[in-house]
Amino acid sequence: MAEEQWQRNHWKEGGDRPFVFLVIYGIIDFPATIRGREYRTRGIPDYIEARSFERSTHAKYLRESYEEGYAWELLCNEDPELAELIESSPGAIALAGEVADATSLMYLRDVIGTAAALLDSGAVALYDPFTFRWWRPETWKVVFHAPDEPQPKKHVVILYSAERDGLWLHTRGLLTFGRPDLSVRGVSQADIGTAAGMLNELIELQAFGGRLADGETVRHPSLGSFKVQYAGDRDDPDFNNVHVELERKN
Repeated sequence: MAEEQWQRNHWKEGGDRPFVFLVIYGIIDFPATIRGREYRTRGIPDYIEARSFERSTHAKYLRESYEEGYAWELLCNEDPELAELIESSPGAIALAGEVADATSLMYLRDVIGTAAALLDSGAVALYDPFTFRWWRPETWKVVFHAPDEPQPKKHVVILYSAERDGLWLHTRGLLTFGRPDLSVRGVSQADIGTAAGMLNELIELQAFGGRLADGETVRHPSLGSFKVQYAGDRDDPDFNNVHVELERKN
C-alpha cells in the first residue's frame, strides 16, 4: 500500500530525466549488502552511480566541491561541531546520476532508503547540493526516511532576494523530479507568503508528474495571471537546472 503513495498521478511525458545528487560524508566504502526490506529500497536505481572520494587522495575535490562557499559557511556558523566532523572524516560517497524510469517516484524511495543505510554505516553528515543543506544523519532520516511517503517540498528550497522592483523568489531542487525550477520576480513584501504558497503548489504538481507548458498561463486567485516562459540550463548557477519564469500578465 505504501508504494501507491509514490506514484506520479499527474504524469505527463516530456521534460528532463530526474537527476539525483546526495553526498554522504564519513564513509568511503559502500556496504557489501543493504537490508532492502528494512530500508525500503531495491538498491541504487539504474544509471545512478555511487562514487567514493577518499580524503587522502581527493581532498582538493572535496574542499572545492562541498567544503567552501555559501552552504559551507552557513554550516560553520550554525553547527561548527558538525563542520569539524566533516573536515576530519575519511571522505564521502556521492550518489549521483539521471534516472531511467521516472514514471513513478519509486526511484526516489530507493535512493532515500539507500542513503539511510549508508548513514547507518558510520556516516557523520549528508549534504544536498541542490538545496545547499547539510544534515546530521538522524535528523535527515527522521525527515526523509521515517515517513515512507513523498515530500516534494522538502526536496526543494525556495530562496528569496531583494531586487529593485521587489522580491525575487526562486526554487532549487526540482531537477530531482526532472522538472524545471520556478522563478517569480517583483513580489511585494505583503505577498511573499502567498507567492511562496503558489510556488509550493507548482512544486507538488510537477513532483507528481505534471508539466508546465511553455507559453501557458498560470492563474492565482490573489496574485493574478502569469505567463510560463522557459529559460536557462543546468549550467545556470542560480538553479543548476532549466527554470520557468512566471511573468506577471497585465
